[in-house]
This record gives sequence, C-alpha cells and structure tokens, in this order.
Amino acid sequence: MKYKIITLLIISQLCSGVLISQKNEAIAKIPFEYVAHRILLKNISVNGQDSLVFLFDTGAEGIGLFQSEIDRLNLKADPNKTIEVKGAGGIINLQVYPSVNLSYNNVDFGLFDITPFPIPPIKTSSGTPTSGIIGVELLKRFIVKINFESSFLELYDKSSFSYNGKGDEIEIKSNNNNIFAFEGKIEFNSGDHYSGLMVFDS
Repeated sequence: MKYKIITLLIISQLCSGVLISQKNEAIAKIPFEYVAHRILLKNISVNGQDSLVFLFDTGAEGIGLFQSEIDRLNLKADPNKTIEVKGAGGIINLQVYPSVNLSYNNVDFGLFDITPFPIPPIKTSSGTPTSGIIGVELLKRFIVKINFESSFLELYDKSSFSYNGKGDEIEIKSNNNNIFAFEGKIEFNSGDHYSGLMVFDS
C-alpha cells in the first residue's frame, strides 16, 4: 500500500499544560461528548439547517449522513457520481450528494461531498442520536486540537497557526483512501516491541 506524506498537526490535550502559543486563537470551539471512546461533535449545521450531532472519526475517509437525515434535509444526489466502498459483505456503490455545506455557529467549514452512512447511531448522554460522521476531510482544512479537559474540538486557521509547545512533530502519511498513518513503535513490559505503520484513528 502506497502512502504519500502530507502536512498535518493535530493536538490532543490530556493535561493542564499550555500546548499552544497564546497568539493562536481558535476560530471555532465545537463542544463534544466523549461517549464509549467516541468523540461526538455537537451543534453542527448542514446547509444552514438544524443543530446536529456528528461522530468525529479520523479513521473515516469522508463525510457521511444517515439516509433518513439526507431525505429530511432534502439533499440532492448527483446521478452521475458514485463512490465504491469495500466491506466485509462485499463491494457497494454509494450515491454522492455534492456541495453540502457544514458549519458551526458562524464558522463555515466549506462544501463537502456527502455519502449515506450505514453505521448505527450513537447517543449522547441526553439521548440525542448522531446524524452522521465527520472524517479526515476536516483535518485537511484546519489545524485541529482535541481538548479533553474542556470537551471542545478547537479549529485553527492553517495559514496563521504557529505551534510553540513542548510536543514532538510526527510525520503523517496518507494513502489513496485518505487514511492517516505514522511510523511508530510499541514497547511491552516483557521487553518485546513492535515497529511499523500505525493508523491514526480517533
């Protein structure tokens, strides 16, 4: 499998240390819940409508919505465009719903191609089900900081962001399916270790 090197910085804050220079201001702070080891983003609008919950998954290639939400939002599919998806049950072709806008408050994420999302929804603590999934497309457009202490996903402008923390840079690679991976090493208490390409999947 061939990978290409891309530029990406994603910061996960697990302690109280300051990881980002004060001159960097987030253009959006999206509230999330961490449920069953999953990050659920709240208050995401689709074409300026509603306030939906999305699963944030860096192991997912694109953006997906449940078919019921696609129908309710009256999104229009491109009859000449499909995406081939390979799974345990074989190969299926999904319709593509082009130029769908995602946003949070007044922050516009841009236009995306949307496909139906077949995975059962996950519910927040208040019982609100997810409406879809946001994958690596968001990471391509913004510098992303996952702040587990404040439960906010913070977005920064790539053109003006400057990292000034104590963390180390990791070279991220992407294959043709836009799955992010890096060369890593795991050491066990027994002294055994594993080195190889590891998928970056939230």
